[in-house]
Amino acid sequence: MARALQTLVLAREGILDPTFSSIEEYLGHNTQGYYAVLGAVGQSEWHPEHDALP
Repeated sequence: MARALQTLVLAREGILDPTFSSIEEYLGHNTQGYYAVLGAVGQSEWHPEHDALP
């Protein structure tokens, strides 16, 4: 629901670039890398002191 609202707000401002409204295309091309970073950063639980950058 939040993503739909964000997309609506951006579209009303004329920002229609899919980069800002959809992560599915990115994940479709980068699935392994995405999950690798999630696993390295998360280590099965949330650690606020960890950096989310690869």
